[in-house]
Amino acid sequence: VEVIHLNGSVELSCVVDMVDAIVDIVQTGSTLTANGLVEKKYISEINAKLITNKESYFKQSSEIERLIKQLGVSISYA
Repeated sequence: VEVIHLNGSVELSCVVDMVDAIVDIVQTGSTLTANGLVEKKYISEINAKLITNKESYFKQSSEIERLIKQLGVSISYA
């Protein structure tokens, strides 16, 4: 097995026979379906985190809070 790191529309690498399989982060699967691909194995659920260091957060808290509101996400402080 050879691992190739790709960015962008990795589905196309299967369509043009560049690779035999891909591992991709999929939200709806519509791009996979549109390219004639089928999910063979569910690997793991993922999540995204916004991480700041304490100094940056306190210096730019209003901008960071505005970004959080724009993203429409809840926040927990660790």
